[in-house]
Amino acid sequence: MMATVEQGSEYALPMPAVSYILLTYNQQHCAARALESALAQDYRPLQIIVSDDGSDDETVAVLQEVLDSRAHEGNCQLLAHAQNLGIGAHLNQAMEAARGELIVLAAGDDCSDHDRVSALVSAWLEDNRRSDAILSSARGVDAGGKPMGIIDYPLATEQAQGSALAAKWFPVLGATQAFTRRLWERFGPLRSDLMNEDIAISYRAALMGGLCKVPRPLVTYSLGTGVSRQAPDCTQSLLFEHNRVLYANQLAVFKQRLQDLSQMPDDPEACAAVRLRVKELEWLVALSSKAPVSWSAFRAVGRGGGSAVWALKQLLKYRLSPAYGFWLRRFA
Repeated sequence: MMATVEQGSEYALPMPAVSYILLTYNQQHCAARALESALAQDYRPLQIIVSDDGSDDETVAVLQEVLDSRAHEGNCQLLAHAQNLGIGAHLNQAMEAARGELIVLAAGDDCSDHDRVSALVSAWLEDNRRSDAILSSARGVDAGGKPMGIIDYPLATEQAQGSALAAKWFPVLGATQAFTRRLWERFGPLRSDLMNEDIAISYRAALMGGLCKVPRPLVTYSLGTGVSRQAPDCTQSLLFEHNRVLYANQLAVFKQRLQDLSQMPDDPEACAAVRLRVKELEWLVALSSKAPVSWSAFRAVGRGGGSAVWALKQLLKYRLSPAYGFWLRRFA
């Protein structure tokens, strides 16, 4: 039976349909727990989509074993991609199967409380469905399951506004995030090279109906895996590569942001701020890749409104400092 909510109105309204998307990749040791927590959700109507991004371990077999052993009302489907797509393209594919009015995201190394979806929906309804992203805090645990405290970040719109927010790299606890279908339909699929889909979605929500939060943890979040890993303490060559990947991921976020801004009413100040970040990050990617850099690339930062002094400092740091590895470990 479909649940209803009164909310003091004359007529009882049907609860919104929700799609719960569990994304996995090479997580054979923890994916079963993540899927069990999805199947244990107390909310209905709920569609569960488990999508694996071309794992080369036994993740898919583990997921299938859980599904075969559990009665799940036919509301759960497993999508297994033959090749690794990357986070942005992977979520795009999963969204093609999603039917819910609200989309709840989950990762294969995290576990949701049994009432996570219910709590997110309640917060959204209490906000009269205005917000386009809903988040919560999480309980952090290490690789052995030891509690590491509560993890919580301010909402994007609490950290900055307008052009300041447009230019900001703000933290988002993506493992706790949900968003509306209308937000996805407004902006469309994400860039295929995007790794930080949570930041992109939060920024989209800030441009539209805003964000809201459930004031308690709803997820047990594994630290030390995925994007929560720390910079490696290793050779200078590997440190350069680590930074190149880091800057490339940030560059994809700001390119996505510029693309999303193009679909909004004209905001020259915000667009200029993002274009500058793109130029700066292109410079940093070039420097950290150790490929030859051109005078035109250096000048592009200045033409974008940036500081030539800053660009020169980065050049000295990456190309001329013999103590770069030591510097990065201590201060980066």
